[in-house]
Order: sequence, then structure tokens, then C-alpha cells
Amino acid sequence: MPSDFRTSSLNHEGDTDNYYRSSMNIVTAAEFPGLKTLGLAIARTDLALDGMVTPHAHPRATEMLFASKGIVIAGFVGTKNDLFLKWLFLKWLNEGDVYVLPQDMPHFYLNTGSELATAFSYFNSQNPGVVRMADASFDFTPDFVKRLRERLLLSLTSLEIENIRNLTLFKF
Repeated sequence: MPSDFRTSSLNHEGDTDNYYRSSMNIVTAAEFPGLKTLGLAIARTDLALDGMVTPHAHPRATEMLFASKGIVIAGFVGTKNDLFLKWLFLKWLNEGDVYVLPQDMPHFYLNTGSELATAFSYFNSQNPGVVRMADASFDFTPDFVKRLRERLLLSLTSLEIENIRNLTLFKF
């Protein structure tokens, strides 16, 4: 069927009126038959002001994140082959920037701009799966999310923000 090879599922902004102030709509081969056997999936993420996508991982796919609108901080945690030495790979993404998030690495996004941010994710699997670390680790009440968001944003000084724009790797 020709309709199997076209979708309009990502045309509209998602509802960001929630705890995280974000919305993600993923389209896999289950929703878009034209993707079957191609090893591809796509998602749209909308982030309201100070919106975030909490730490999660995709066990079956690498993700390529394209910042379509706004400013997004994206990052992932790596171990550098050492269980006790963690590395945070963090980048400030402007419109048109692309960031690669390796398969099964915990990662997150945060809107740090002054407008709605939109990003599109491309996966090299028709079913990337998702493991949400935050849901398994924390009790994400609205108050907790608000405090976490404020802490993240307030903890960044203007010098740190400038360093994040140019930083690829640092330890924590």
C-alpha cells in the first residue's frame, strides 16, 4: 500500500502540560508499516520552557538527535570501561545541530532556551525500546520535578554555560 510509506504523526506539537514539561511521540514499524525491515524509527520531542526528558536509554538502538527549534542541552553518561569512573558527555545544541547518543547509554535533554524547543530523533532500529531510569529510581512528584529543574538551571553559572557550549567531556 502506498499509504504504508507516509506518515503525518510528527506534524504537530505534543502536549507539554505535564510534570516534565515535555512530550515525545515515537513512530516505529508498529505505527508506520513502511519502516518494517528497514531498521529505522523516528521520534519528535517537544520541550516547553525548562522542560526535560529524564534519563533513559534505548537498549536496541543508537539515537541521533536533531535540534529543529530552540536550544537544548543533551548529554549522556559513559563509564570509559571503569565501573567507578563516570564521564558526562554534554553539549549545548542550537537549531540545526546534531548529537549522537550511543546505544544503551543513559541520556537526557533539557530546554535551556527562551522558547519551545523541538528535536527529532532518528534510531537505527525499527524498535529501539526505552528504559526510563528516573521512573525506576525516583518518586517524580510535581514538586520534586520543579525543584530538580530549578537546581539544574540555577547551578549553571554564565561561565559554566559558556564552557558547556565548548565542552565535549568531563568527569563527575
